[in-house]
Amino acid sequence: LQALKDNDVYVYFSDLKKSTESNEEWTYITIFLNFAEAESRRKSDAVAFGYEAGVRAGKIYVGGKIIGYDYDKKKNCLVINEEEAKLIRRIFDMYTEEGLGQYRICNKLAEEGFLTKDKKKFTRSTIKRILQNEKYCGITTSGRYHKPDLFSSKRIERDYNSELRKEARAAQKRFEEENGYSKIPEIIRKEQFEKAQKICSHNSEVYKVSKEWKGTTDYAKKVKCVCCGAYYRASGKREYKKYAGQKISRYVCKNSIVYKDGEKCNNPSILEPELDKALFSESFYINMKASLLSLLEVYENQVNSMKREKKTDKTERIAELDKLINAKNEELGRLFKLFAQGGYAEEALKKVNEDTKKELKQLSDERDALSKNEEEERETKEFMEEICQAYRNKISKIDKMIETKTYPKLSRKELLRSVKEIVIDTYGKPHIYYTPAELSDDVIGDICKKRAEKK
Repeated sequence: LQALKDNDVYVYFSDLKKSTESNEEWTYITIFLNFAEAESRRKSDAVAFGYEAGVRAGKIYVGGKIIGYDYDKKKNCLVINEEEAKLIRRIFDMYTEEGLGQYRICNKLAEEGFLTKDKKKFTRSTIKRILQNEKYCGITTSGRYHKPDLFSSKRIERDYNSELRKEARAAQKRFEEENGYSKIPEIIRKEQFEKAQKICSHNSEVYKVSKEWKGTTDYAKKVKCVCCGAYYRASGKREYKKYAGQKISRYVCKNSIVYKDGEKCNNPSILEPELDKALFSESFYINMKASLLSLLEVYENQVNSMKREKKTDKTERIAELDKLINAKNEELGRLFKLFAQGGYAEEALKKVNEDTKKELKQLSDERDALSKNEEEERETKEFMEEICQAYRNKISKIDKMIETKTYPKLSRKELLRSVKEIVIDTYGKPHIYYTPAELSDDVIGDICKKRAEKK
């Protein structure tokens, strides 16, 4: 209203019969505007209170259509739409298992016939929202966002461990226990969702640092230059007689085609079949074995270190506490015997009993803490030994594969999952390096799964 007034445009309020043109009437109008704002805020607070109460009670709020689910308004729950759920599972598989980025997922979905209701290609923002939506692994998102101010257009995300969001998840768990079904059935496993978040976070950090386009091929973000550290990019396809006239992609260092201040990189280019040859070869598994041996050594050192630790002090203290606890219990027994024989006053017994019980509790708490700590250490050592054995088994399998020359029939994408980077040396030869976390996660994940099944 002030902006309009400053530009000689005035507003007439028919209910008040006042206009912003008059300064006296303008003051009168602003008073009414303040009343109206106060009323809006009161209603907003009431709505926010009702919403938060609903969240705490386990109610889910659905603003619009969620791909993969249908909303049952009567039961206030989501029901899996199996046809759409195929799309959600495909997106997560491409992102976590095949290593595709969000742009490449959009293109791949279009190729496979997955389109929006308007028969258009999915956008990167839609894919990102899907990958970050907790509902797909069965976790409620109620209470996730809030507005900082009534008239603000911004939505602020609450922390995952904020009080309201914790209460929403607790309410969801109570509902499942009481009714035997979930209001939000999972489409994908929680482990896969968490893996997607790790990848997304890692990619965001990498992009923040480099802000560099690395291409859309399977080898994007994998092939690096030994000279300048830049990524290699596919620079189009050409026919090569060497490969029976097939059209082959050639990969070149980014700084050989895009460079600043005349600093051009002259490291050799490499053809895609040469990268494939390094990937689908015996050396791939020989190098993997070397990486596994390094990881095994780390875990074995930790196990040996734990075995060397002296625990005599702890064991002696537990034995000492046991003696003290037994002595206190015997003392109480004698006192009650004396009381029964009339040789001890009730008030005196009551006082001694209370004091002794306090001492017993302190001794028992200390003993429990020491025992628990010892048990945790034992379990940790057992877990580490299981990991070591799993690595030995994996190394043994690789040895057998190398010996018999029989390798698993994996796709390029599956093999590249465990590859951190392929470095091209000054002679144009590729050298494969592995991601320790990826190799470690596979082993530890299998052990955790087996332990959970046993429990």
